[in-house]
Amino acid sequence: MTSFADDFNRADSTNLGAGWVEVSGDWSIVSNQLSPGAAGGTIILRAATVAATDDNYSQVAITSATVASQGVWCRGDATIANGYLWRNNGTQWDLFSVVGGSFTVIGTFVAAAANGDVMKVQAVGTAIKGFVNGVERASATNSAVATGKNFGIRSESVSGVRYDNYAAGDVSSDVPATIAQDFGALGGGVVGVPEVTATVGQSFGALGGSATATRETFAAVSGAFGGLTGTVVIVPPTSGLVAPTTTQVVLAWLRQYVGYQRCATQLPRLSDWLDSGDFVVLAGVVGGSPGLYVPEQGPVVQLDVYAANRAKAGSVALSRKPPRGRAESLANEVVGQTYASPVGFQLALPANYRPVWLTTIYPVSEVRELPTADENLARYSVDIFVGWIERTPVG
Repeated sequence: MTSFADDFNRADSTNLGAGWVEVSGDWSIVSNQLSPGAAGGTIILRAATVAATDDNYSQVAITSATVASQGVWCRGDATIANGYLWRNNGTQWDLFSVVGGSFTVIGTFVAAAANGDVMKVQAVGTAIKGFVNGVERASATNSAVATGKNFGIRSESVSGVRYDNYAAGDVSSDVPATIAQDFGALGGGVVGVPEVTATVGQSFGALGGSATATRETFAAVSGAFGGLTGTVVIVPPTSGLVAPTTTQVVLAWLRQYVGYQRCATQLPRLSDWLDSGDFVVLAGVVGGSPGLYVPEQGPVVQLDVYAANRAKAGSVALSRKPPRGRAESLANEVVGQTYASPVGFQLALPANYRPVWLTTIYPVSEVRELPTADENLARYSVDIFVGWIERTPVG
């Protein structure tokens, strides 16, 4: 399985690095985000990494509300002369099949793109789907493009357009372990399938049997195979990838599914976010516990929402009245997104980190007001349970 991700958090440059191929246009890094420039026309960017299978996906966050053609593509060739594209043109989302450079609409969702929207296109067999913020908005059964392992971004080159937190790869889940086993005098190998909750039938020589796999089991599993009894030993491989932290997972969720880019573990200087008027701080882990039998994390984190007002439009002065209503409203919006967020989806982390899936997320406290040291600021807080699991891909 292949996975690729880029958060673009590096110095401004017209060189995106070895992870990208600029098929057309002049792409660049601007303020830790991806820019397609302002030359006009539609340009194409492709990840240098290719998928292992033809069932793959591509997603990115839109961090500018600029009206323009903005899209992601998957199951493509090197130039997306063939492939599938999910694009917003400022008024609606369109799902395209691309054959020989000809674009055909196979699905539509009428809505303008909003700042922070995460757009995702996915191709699995003949099932082609487009998502916005993890919610399926268009789908089609289409066999026009059966093969293609490339993915990337297709965008209009317009000033102000920005992208962030790109992720792509194979749709099928990573195999988290290698299964080695010995059945009496017979030795054999079994290909592990993650999240197996059914019975797997298999034959060893003239012996038939079945093994019941347990979800994310990293232990010994006993089973009977014909008249022989054996043990399945699951050995997690060493991949060299970095283990993610709860902080990275929560911030990725805020950016990817809530669509909120102004978030960090500390409140920046007021001048750095005053123009936006609000900021979310991951104050820390306040409870929870990891899984007992599986490597599933279950932290409870505190999220603090800050809001500030200017005295009037264009003024550098602050209003003396803290905007409690806006801070409380944003905190409740974050709570609402815990119910709307899809579970079982991969979070977008840098490529050198182990893949992470969100298993569950929900509030464990009411939204509450907290005091601030600055009389111009309003601060509201809520505690969120975040269930997540990492898997080490087998190369």
